[in-house]
Amino acid sequence: MTEHIRRAHDAGRQHYGAPRVHKSLIQNGIQIGLGRVARLMRKARIQGTCSRLQCSHGGTKLRKYFAAPTNLRLDNPVTGINQTWCMDVTYLRVGHLWHYLATIIDVHSRRVIAYRLGPDRTAALTSQTFIQAVQARRPPAGLILHTDRGMEFLAKEFQDTLRLYNAQHSANRPWRMNDNAHIETFFHSLKSEGIFGSIFTSTDQLMQDVDSYICFYNTWRLHSSIGYLSPIHFELTCQAKNQPN
Repeated sequence: MTEHIRRAHDAGRQHYGAPRVHKSLIQNGIQIGLGRVARLMRKARIQGTCSRLQCSHGGTKLRKYFAAPTNLRLDNPVTGINQTWCMDVTYLRVGHLWHYLATIIDVHSRRVIAYRLGPDRTAALTSQTFIQAVQARRPPAGLILHTDRGMEFLAKEFQDTLRLYNAQHSANRPWRMNDNAHIETFFHSLKSEGIFGSIFTSTDQLMQDVDSYICFYNTWRLHSSIGYLSPIHFELTCQAKNQPN
């Protein structure tokens, strides 16, 4: 049984703790209790990835001069894909320089649907990422895109892009970081599971690791919030349920 556990742990890129290892075993037809999985993992010294992240960058104070939209997510529950997306930008280091990764996730399935890396945190970066997502998913008019209140989202260029594609902009309430928890959770997973401890000397090297992790995240990583399925598996399951008999 320990060997089954080790294989499940390796399949999760050695990031899984006992709950995800347990679910992976059950999905593969191996009947075992969570308590036994935890005990055998401790005995074999098999551990999930710990959260050990740095980082804190203060945002620009110029955002106070821009009018932020309201939080539309509070009154619009999500029941399917392409209803609400969330978006944010995070910092990743290449050598001694920061680069910026803009990412969009479908709130219903937790699937990363677009991402783009750039040397500057600008409205051009976020606009291009949103266009990439629209071209990939073809959402209906009225899509809600939720972000924080950063200038790269409040700027005219980005707002014009949203209007061009008939999307509604939703934003965090002041001082409510948890309003965009889905994308923050993804960034935490990317950094702690995907690139923590790595030193990148080129943007190509960084993007190879980001591409690899997002492929794993969308295709294989088990997400507790969607029934311990991967985002792609969850979307396929939802589509199958909605197919007419």
